[in-house]
Amino acid sequence: MKMKELHDLIKQYIPQVTYLETETEEVAEGECAIWAQDDCTFIIEFANQSNESPALVAILQTISQKLDWLHNQRAKIEQLIVEKENFDTNNAYAVYTAFFVENEREVFCEFAISAPEWSEQVAEFSLESNNELIYQGLEPA
Repeated sequence: MKMKELHDLIKQYIPQVTYLETETEEVAEGECAIWAQDDCTFIIEFANQSNESPALVAILQTISQKLDWLHNQRAKIEQLIVEKENFDTNNAYAVYTAFFVENEREVFCEFAISAPEWSEQVAEFSLESNNELIYQGLEPA
């Protein structure tokens, strides 16, 4: 599948995507909308580089559902940051969302949250294929 065809499918099935880069080393890279901002870095990597699978639509729908989950679970994610780091999350925003696709049932997500007051640190998380949220800790931005 050519990049343009993949991008067209991504735009069709992942409405949160606001921009896709045309020259990228990743399978798909661009920006998406999360938490009222439309410039969160967005990446999809496929374990199997052949993305001509009939399961591609299901994979893209799963990614869209995970983005919805992240958007809808903002309070839970922010509360976890407050509990673990005692950081104010009033101005928190999503820095990036990266999706790693093993197959149509195993779509993993890593994402980072930051805020201007956090001294250029990000709180990193992973979201397992079953939507189990795992806090990975703070990292430099």
